[in-house]
Amino acid sequence: CIVNIENHIDNDVEADLSVVASDAGACCTICTDIAKILEQKYDWKISSNAATLFYLGIVTDTGGFRFSNTNQKTFACAAYLLDCGADSEAVINAAFFSKKENQQRFEADMILNCIKHDFDGKYVWAYLSQEMFDKYNFDMKDGEGVIEFLREIENSVIAVLIYPKDD
Repeated sequence: CIVNIENHIDNDVEADLSVVASDAGACCTICTDIAKILEQKYDWKISSNAATLFYLGIVTDTGGFRFSNTNQKTFACAAYLLDCGADSEAVINAAFFSKKENQQRFEADMILNCIKHDFDGKYVWAYLSQEMFDKYNFDMKDGEGVIEFLREIENSVIAVLIYPKDD
């Protein structure tokens, strides 16, 4: 049985059961709601490890609670997970303050050599070549936060990374 739990309404994953809540700030808020139902119905408890993983999902899916999908329910869910023993410090450190050196070098190269601006600086973009990925032994699957360097540029409204993938 495949269960699809999602907060993006355009999700088209084929599943036996789909739980899609577009008003949820993160997929893990939906998972936490399901866990709360199990807790009430079956006297089941969310372990501190599970709470930490759900909290990690919420923190990363909301960009550290800064994306527009963050709402009061998101914060209430995060508070509940903290009450269940989620390790907020470990999550924040792992998500935002811990990178391998090759990723830092890759990002520095991008900042120094690849960033372009158009439309009076509102459109910020970078093309990242395969050679650059090879030079730093870096894979984008490990670089979800790379786009943030473009988003952080003052006056940017649209940030785009262009890079080769699967030919």
